[in-house]
Amino acid sequence: MILKLLGWVALLVCIAIYAPILGLVEPLLTLDLPLQYQQLFALAEFYPALLGTLVSTLGSLVLALALSYWLMGALVFTQSYHRFTRQLPILLAIPHLAFAVGLYLLLSPKGWLERLLYPLDIGVWVQDSFGLSLAVALGIKESWFLCWMIWSQLQRSELADQFLVAQTLGYKRAQIIRTILALQLLPKLRWPLVAVAAYSLSSVEMASILGPTHPPTLALLAWRWLLDPVVEQQQLGQALSFLLLTMLLILVLLIWSLPKLMGRQNPNGDRSKSNRVLGRPLLWSLLALHLVLGLLVLLWSVAHSWFYPALLPGDWSLRAWHSLALEPLVNSLVLGVGAALFAMVLVLLVLELNPLFTAWLLLPLFLPVLPVVVSQYFSLLRLDLAPSGWVVLVSHLLWVVPYVYLVLKPAYLGLPEHHLLCARSLGVRPLQLFFRLKLPLLLRPLSAAFALGFSVSLAQYLPTVFLGGGRIETLTTETLTRFSGGDKRILGAQALLLLMVALLVFGIAQRLPQMIYPNRKAMH
Repeated sequence: MILKLLGWVALLVCIAIYAPILGLVEPLLTLDLPLQYQQLFALAEFYPALLGTLVSTLGSLVLALALSYWLMGALVFTQSYHRFTRQLPILLAIPHLAFAVGLYLLLSPKGWLERLLYPLDIGVWVQDSFGLSLAVALGIKESWFLCWMIWSQLQRSELADQFLVAQTLGYKRAQIIRTILALQLLPKLRWPLVAVAAYSLSSVEMASILGPTHPPTLALLAWRWLLDPVVEQQQLGQALSFLLLTMLLILVLLIWSLPKLMGRQNPNGDRSKSNRVLGRPLLWSLLALHLVLGLLVLLWSVAHSWFYPALLPGDWSLRAWHSLALEPLVNSLVLGVGAALFAMVLVLLVLELNPLFTAWLLLPLFLPVLPVVVSQYFSLLRLDLAPSGWVVLVSHLLWVVPYVYLVLKPAYLGLPEHHLLCARSLGVRPLQLFFRLKLPLLLRPLSAAFALGFSVSLAQYLPTVFLGGGRIETLTTETLTRFSGGDKRILGAQALLLLMVALLVFGIAQRLPQMIYPNRKAMH
């Protein structure tokens, strides 16, 4: 009875957290959208910004899907497959912003790659006007998310059996990827692809570092207008935010039609002679890229002087680390731990109430961040709440809860029913059953959900700045501030600290089951 009551309370809290989503249509009621769009389309910077947004969004979608298919198709049912899937959470835990900073230090003018190619006199740069560098960065980062989604589909569908049958019939791996994995997985990946499109379309933090600058992407343009003190500019920002939502709806229609477009190429029974997939070289190349980016961030954080075209710093110093403030670190830890724990409690209680009708908790993943944050801000104004740490924490929950739910729901539904039935037959009450049996059995997914929820909260930039009124400094907001300062040494130290905190929390969460149950290998 107590659990059911707490479940209803958690459900009402989730509804309250998700309520600002209803405000996405507010521009239709409060703005003169035809006039706003007339002004918007008359701006000379709008169409280049639209082009950069379309290239970065569609490019990241295509690249992420291609990389995830290539990697998972090449590694499935090999010795490397299980090792790779076990390490996927580490790649997911790497903050987008830290990855973007590393890529900027590699590809920027006078960056490390241009130093390496100095004898060839080849210029390398980021922030191109078409958004290609942004598309590559988003595609690589989001490919790990799609790999995770493909892995979950292979775990609970008949695709794995079909793959094995096709191999026994003599079909080569490359042909199996094209005719079985690609065609049958695509309908199941529609919603994950929508989530990738939603993030890419409204990415502000990565676009600030890697995207076009003059003009920027539409999301970054809308963000600057929303922060402008002039009311007319703020209204343009609202109208542009609503336009991003409209563009996402068009992308959803495109994604939904992909399986039909690809399904027209019906495979025949001919066996291909080519078996070249090259998945392992691709995987090692991507992992090497992450390692190089991490080393670059580390080198810049301890460099005192690093003159072009030297490949290594001339002098070393920890001065950049001394300039970092403690408050952003403390705020990030408090917000991340609080949001992850609160989200875990809410999701567990809602699943305990009814695990079957909870898919709506994933809704924020399929919406652009910027218009949702604007809706949260107007909800804050209606409630007459001043910006504070609590407000920022609650705003983070809108994005932390869906990811925690993604981890916990399959594990919750997979609890051994015979153990639960045996406990009930022995007279164990529901509350005791929850704490003494379900929670220990869920320890591993709970640890993974905490690490993922923490990393999601750590990466939040827009809600932290907009709803915190610029008063709540976190590692993410401070990293972008340091980027604007132009000092690569301080930027490297700040980005490395952001990366270290994310990986440290993931490492602790990964070891937690072993520390709690050192003598029970099955619980590790």
